[in-house]
Amino acid sequence: MLTKSKEGVKMSKLDDLTGRKFGLLTVIERAEDYVSPKGAHSTQWLCECSCVDKNRIVATSSNLKKGNTQSCGCLQKERAR
Repeated sequence: MLTKSKEGVKMSKLDDLTGRKFGLLTVIERAEDYVSPKGAHSTQWLCECSCVDKNRIVATSSNLKKGNTQSCGCLQKERAR
C-alpha cells in the first residue's frame, strides 16, 4: 500500500510481520534494512525456525511473503535426502 507524505512523495506503509508465520519461520522482530548498491532499501526481519535447531535467520519481507524463504535451510536439506 502506498501513502502520500506532506511533500507529495509516495512512501510504502510498513507491514508489521512480527509474530506471523511463514513456513517454519516465525518473525521475531524487525532487523536492519538491506541497502542495495544502488541505494534501494528492503525491510528485513529476524525469524526463528521451528526445526530442531531453532536457528535464527534474517529475511526480507518480499522473500517471506512470496514464499521464497520458508526455513533456515532445513527444508532444502530434508528434500535433498
